[in-house]
Order: sequence, then structure tokens, then C-alpha cells
Amino acid sequence: MIKAKYKVYYEYTGPTKSDPFSSQLSNDSIRDHLARFPDELSTLLWLDETSSKVKVEEENLDQHNIVVAVSSPLDDERYDAQLKKALNGLDLFAEELNKPLD
Repeated sequence: MIKAKYKVYYEYTGPTKSDPFSSQLSNDSIRDHLARFPDELSTLLWLDETSSKVKVEEENLDQHNIVVAVSSPLDDERYDAQLKKALNGLDLFAEELNKPLD
């Protein structure tokens, strides 16, 4: 079972081998991607047939990050795949926080 807290953020790292034509997102696009992330992850976890919870605990949209708490009965491998899919689809990154969940 997964119980974790993440700082989800946007960071432009420039063009990459896999996306040579990438460009920096506008502030409005960044806010939109961050706002959509919790629903995107919830949907992917639901499609994996789990009753998971994704809750936004902090919104720092002007600083291009949010903090989300996630609980899911999935094993690490299946959960990590869905987390990466949600992040990559929205051009976001995540850092796991070492704060205890309530």
C-alpha cells in the first residue's frame, strides 16, 4: 500500500533527445497543468481498478508547485508507473516529501 506526499512542480529543462522541439510553458499553462494533475493521477489509478485517494494539501501556483497526498492499495511498481504517466503527460516533476501523513 502506498501512502506518500509529493511536491509536484514544473521545471523547464530545455529540449531533450526524446523531445527536441520542447519549449517553456506559459504561466497559465503551468497553472493549468498543476491544477489538472490530481484528477489525472486519480483517473489513472481508478483505471488500474483501485480505490485511491489524491488530495491537494498546498497550492503554490505562483511558485509553480503543489503538494499532494496520495494513498493507494497498489504495489510500488504499478503505482510508480501511473505516477510517471500522470507527471510526464503534463510536463511535471515530483519530489517525495518525508512528512508523516495524517
